[in-house]
Amino acid sequence: MTSAMKFYIKRKLGEKQKASYILSAYLPTLLIFIVLLLLVFITVIVYSMGLQTTEIVEVLGSGSILSYQKSTTTEAEVFEVKEGQGLGYGTEETLLLNLKGVDEEFFTPRKLKVLSLEGALKEGRSIILSKLQADKLNLKLGDKIVVALYESNKARVRPVYCEITGLYSTGYGEFDLNLAYVPRSLLTEESQYEILLPYGVDNTSLYKELSLEGLLVERYQVLYKGLLDNILLSVRLINLIVVIIAFAAGFFALNIATEYISRDKKAIKSLYLMGFSNREVTVVYQNLSLSVTMISAFLGGLIGLLLSFLAVNVLGSLNPLTFPVLTNYVTNFSIRIPYLSLALIYLALLLVSYFSLYFSLRGVGRGRSLL
Repeated sequence: MTSAMKFYIKRKLGEKQKASYILSAYLPTLLIFIVLLLLVFITVIVYSMGLQTTEIVEVLGSGSILSYQKSTTTEAEVFEVKEGQGLGYGTEETLLLNLKGVDEEFFTPRKLKVLSLEGALKEGRSIILSKLQADKLNLKLGDKIVVALYESNKARVRPVYCEITGLYSTGYGEFDLNLAYVPRSLLTEESQYEILLPYGVDNTSLYKELSLEGLLVERYQVLYKGLLDNILLSVRLINLIVVIIAFAAGFFALNIATEYISRDKKAIKSLYLMGFSNREVTVVYQNLSLSVTMISAFLGGLIGLLLSFLAVNVLGSLNPLTFPVLTNYVTNFSIRIPYLSLALIYLALLLVSYFSLYFSLRGVGRGRSLL
């Protein structure tokens, strides 16, 4: 490409041009901008939700591995817990509670980060509810609550008068509506042992080691297989859909090229008078159309990414009791960027844009005029 061709493209892209010219130059790419904004926004939100849901299940559900006997060999964090059920009685409503009996050591910094806990568990008749449970029961921190504990090993119901000493919120409504924490001493069921590995560490090898010791153990991926499979499927489907849409959006580059050629007829005639060949003029408009397409795509993606950060604050402020559909989704999470998925989106857009322009305009380079 000659220096004259490069200069022409730069000028058309807006170099040393007025704002009104730049706006008109990029107006044909508005659809690309909007499509990529939405694709990036949806991809980032779904990916971040999926990771946070998995983190909640692993950290608060059962640990990385749930053992029904105590291991004396593992060096990982091990927490003795008991599980039971009970009915919580509020001022007007009752709520079935899945109770987890724990001690103060259970609430490590990693768990507290996921729980966003206000208050703390105390010895004796203390209970930690979620903010959703407290709202549903019309109770608050410091109030008293009657919990009818069902003791499965004794086949009886035992009422206990507890003080609400803590409130938590994971942002996952389905989880928050069910789980409550009580001191382990309140429950009479058999103890279980949650083994929690550091973030990102695979639990397969430890699972095999504990199994060889003769311990009855289960990985959280098996205990919550249905939920995790749904998350994985959702993320994969979203990735597939957005890549297909990005692939289809690449054909918009051809419409952009047609728009520019129609608009720049006088400029193209001037290029011919200056001695430019059909091939050179074609290359100019291929590169021009591809450039504005990708610039608009990157700008749209950047805005989509920024909106995803803003959306987290909005989602976190919504109450699932007011919007019941939100109970199936995590609304309190940190944004994590899916670099591979975003790379696939832009790669699909770039390849389709390039080849659609190449095969559509290549006849010009064989002697047919662009006008």
